[in-house]
Amino acid sequence: MAIADIMKRAKAAVAAREQAGAECAKDADNPGNPPPAPQCAKDADDVKWYVVRSGVLDDRFVLCMRKELYREVTARFPDTVIYFLPEMEELLALRDEMEREAWRRMVRNVHLTKKTFRGWVVPEKTKGSVKHAANH
Repeated sequence: MAIADIMKRAKAAVAAREQAGAECAKDADNPGNPPPAPQCAKDADDVKWYVVRSGVLDDRFVLCMRKELYREVTARFPDTVIYFLPEMEELLALRDEMEREAWRRMVRNVHLTKKTFRGWVVPEKTKGSVKHAANH
């Protein structure tokens, strides 16, 4: 599944969960898990995280759906870079503003930085930005 499809599915899941007001989830990397609890929205794809193998990065990463799951995800995937939806949205938004190879290089550099320092990409609408850091 392409990252754009995962992002669309993830955003829909977040919206459905907020609408249902439910706190239930399953692991996307373990499809054998039972379906979401009955109180969840019937069609909600309420996944805790996605494990993504990236050709651009030549590595895998975890797209974590909620920040409160960070400890659980790091315990389960200790050597894997973790991204949250706002981070991925920011990186994907920059794709339209940059040449393809420049964007790929920037994403690889961000990934390596996160892998080394376990930091976060701060969306442009908050303090600092990837765009600002990438241009200076």
